[in-house]
Amino acid sequence: MIAGSIALSYEQDNPSIRIMDDSAEAVELKIGLHVEVRDRYQGTWSRGFEISAIEDNGYRIKRISDGAILPGTFSAEEIRPSRRHQGLWWY
Repeated sequence: MIAGSIALSYEQDNPSIRIMDDSAEAVELKIGLHVEVRDRYQGTWSRGFEISAIEDNGYRIKRISDGAILPGTFSAEEIRPSRRHQGLWWY
């Protein structure tokens, strides 16, 4: 579950959801944002995805490595903005 508040904003061609986390930083979940996706089986987070569309029932997610759109939609609780990993040369 996400702590904080959620506000929906709608622009003509790019709807987004703004999430306020406990640190009071606003993060917009919008098309093109690189995200991590929660594995539905193990509950771990996987990197390498981006939001490809926002639909009424959730987010459509694209794998960055090959551009494949994942089947189904994901809720806001199943995705989060990608986090920078400091100190590792490959990030």
